Amino acid sequence: MLPADIRAHMVQGSRHHFESWGLVKRVEVETPNLCWQVDATEIPVWVLDPVTGKTFKPWAIGMIDCATRVVMGYHVMPAAPNTGDLVLALRSAILPKDDPRFPFFGRPQAVQSDNGSIFKSADFLDALLKLGVVHRPIENDCPSANGKIERFFRTIHDGFARNLIQFAEQHRALQTARAMPLPFPLLARQAEAFLVEYHLRKHKTLGISPWEAWQNGLADACGFNFDRGEVIDACKIRLERRVARDGIEMGAGVHFSAPELAGLVGATVTLRLSPDRTETAIPCFYRGELIAELRRVEGDDALSQAIRSARLERAKEVARLRKSLLKAAARISPNQPTALPPGMPITLGDETAAGEGEAEGTQGLEIPDLGREEDEE
Repeated sequence: MLPADIRAHMVQGSRHHFESWGLVKRVEVETPNLCWQVDATEIPVWVLDPVTGKTFKPWAIGMIDCATRVVMGYHVMPAAPNTGDLVLALRSAILPKDDPRFPFFGRPQAVQSDNGSIFKSADFLDALLKLGVVHRPIENDCPSANGKIERFFRTIHDGFARNLIQFAEQHRALQTARAMPLPFPLLARQAEAFLVEYHLRKHKTLGISPWEAWQNGLADACGFNFDRGEVIDACKIRLERRVARDGIEMGAGVHFSAPELAGLVGATVTLRLSPDRTETAIPCFYRGELIAELRRVEGDDALSQAIRSARLERAKEVARLRKSLLKAAARISPNQPTALPPGMPITLGDETAAGEGEAEGTQGLEIPDLGREEDEE
């Protein structure tokens, strides 16, 4: 007779076997902000996008305090979350909310998650490192190790989603949702109202409500002393963008640029910005070094004039460097013909000149982009 765990593995697979028989280390703490659990889930409700008219099932990211079961952060989004959504949820969970219904905040000592790709992303781990927060990944295929956030998601499923007419797991759910559509912004507000009710409801394990548990633990709580600016700076994402002639497009026809981008057209730069993209100035890095603070071009006449001047100076710099290279080439190979018919225009990016003041033999020559090298003459 085979042992029960072996039969379960053979019949129901490794995941069921681990969930039923595997040993799991679970975190139990008594003080707020010692450890949070974070995860993402799809909400089983069909909602309507008012802009596109499409019907879809949204997603949510939740961060729960292990000691009090308070939901420190809850972010609803129209699609599967990316790293930006996760970092934005982390920032929202740490910072104080401008809402008396949610007086919960603080920087945790540790955050526990599964091994999903967003939880292993460089931006998320970098944010935790800068904030001094320890990351604790759980075992693979073991969601029960993150049981507190998983239990909260089940509460969302049974106590919130199931009570909506647009519940996705009922018979003819999509047809019902299309007949009585629920706009996505309205779902987000309803989820917020449910969260308020959840915090005031008696928790079966605690014996009191999460709100009461939070209040009772404040005397011993940690993580309240931090700099708001440092949290905002830590919770940023990196984007790689190619420099175009009109700057860097950030969507919706909005362009950011700076005079320092002259000579970098076609190059790839790295931007570091807030996930909600609310900055008026974006740090721009090239080959690991900060080169400029980009600003929005549209409506900024002073910036447009500075970019124009930088472009002309770059054109002159390239012309001087080309002359220097041609002189050096002539000294190395004096018998090699370099002259072209006089009067042929010199092409410098988007600037053209008639070749006035240039040394003989420089007209019409095309040279590769030499980056930001300086003329040594």
